[in-house]
Amino acid sequence: MDIKVTKQFSLPLVSVIINCFNGEEYLRECVDSVIAQSYPNWELIFIDNNSSDSSAEIINSYRGNINYYKLEKTIPLYSARNFGIDKAKGSFIAFLDCDDFWAKNKLEIQVEMLVKGYDLVFSSYDIVDAFSQRSKIPVFVGEGVMISPNLLLKKNLISISTVLVKTDVIKQNKFNPEFNLIGDLDLWIRLSLKYKFYSMNQCLQFNREHGKNLSNTLFTSWILEKRKFVLANFSDLVRSCNFYILLYTMKAEVKNIFYVVKKVFKK
Repeated sequence: MDIKVTKQFSLPLVSVIINCFNGEEYLRECVDSVIAQSYPNWELIFIDNNSSDSSAEIINSYRGNINYYKLEKTIPLYSARNFGIDKAKGSFIAFLDCDDFWAKNKLEIQVEMLVKGYDLVFSSYDIVDAFSQRSKIPVFVGEGVMISPNLLLKKNLISISTVLVKTDVIKQNKFNPEFNLIGDLDLWIRLSLKYKFYSMNQCLQFNREHGKNLSNTLFTSWILEKRKFVLANFSDLVRSCNFYILLYTMKAEVKNIFYVVKKVFKK
């Protein structure tokens, strides 16, 4: 498929980062939603994380402003995202998981907000099933909500595929590659201590839930990473959050107890 290459270079370039590991099932819908954007000046940085399915054939069937990187071995999720950040040439960076997709005006609306002086913008999102049908009530984040570590520790409102962030901000503050699941929250908290966020109540992303989601398959790893996150950030979080870091830790441990008990009774 040919992609129309824009000549409107006066608009800021947006670098869209997609990390893909065996993501063939939903990949076309994902990439097509980038191509269909009403905002024309973007580049797609596609990281093929050593896939063994037809992901390479799918992405190489497109022509245009796509930068394809094939990794020789599979690397952790946040290392792959950091790799994409290093390759980005745009003024702004967006992330898109290869099983999700965007509303047509996602980039256009969010670029306007960053140009106004915000450092990171994110939005509400719809939840869809394996057939791209809305399956749950949308997740609304509110308009112009004040984002702080306290709020994020109570509930992480930010879906990574809704984010648009200034490139210089994220190049100076990358994902912690030691995490495989909780790296988003870790980064949002670190950034919220220093930069200006803006939340948009419009649903600009479609978040797909299916049986292969990491959140459904790696529950034990979630617990271990939450513990690592607390230990790594405890001093900074205590200074800024006080009670909320303790509440976050307690909730994580209670979930772990229920999970262990449930496994015992299933045997």
